[in-house]
Amino acid sequence: MTLRLRVEAIVEELLDELDRGGPPADFHATVAFPLPALVVCELLGVSAEDRADLCRWQVEAKQVSKPAVARGGLQSLWRYLGTLIERKRWAGDDDIISDLLDAAEPDPKLTDDEIAHLAAGLLFAGHAPVVAIIDRGMLLLLTHAEQREALRRDPALAAGRWRRSSASPARSSGREPPGGAA
Repeated sequence: MTLRLRVEAIVEELLDELDRGGPPADFHATVAFPLPALVVCELLGVSAEDRADLCRWQVEAKQVSKPAVARGGLQSLWRYLGTLIERKRWAGDDDIISDLLDAAEPDPKLTDDEIAHLAAGLLFAGHAPVVAIIDRGMLLLLTHAEQREALRRDPALAAGRWRRSSASPARSSGREPPGGAA
């Protein structure tokens, strides 16, 4: 199953949970907050049964006003990532951690510790900004009835709205992207 299909399934599951909760609905708590962490878990190859724990540890690790909670969350997250890396070493899965392990074989400078740091960095950096974008998008739909109704009438309006592009010519690895490339 492609990443897009897996993410769509996660979104459907969260929206179903939101629907089951009935009014009043807490979109932030039910959809916007868990979605980015669940997608990162998918990218890292975290099993479905471990995702709730990993997400909880990530939240706990950010509790800077509660140092003992933050330390415990970070320690649990770190132990789990070490275990996950060891499991992935022999599994041959299709995920970021497995790809990093494959890259580490010919380059022993890429250690398990560095892979764990990269995985944790993806989890932390890929969460708060995406939650904010999802929340902001929902707020805009809730406060602009005409846009909400247009989207309801024609869901295709949402397709392609999130296109990245360069404001000026760019080069990457010595190459220039073709005109109009995102």
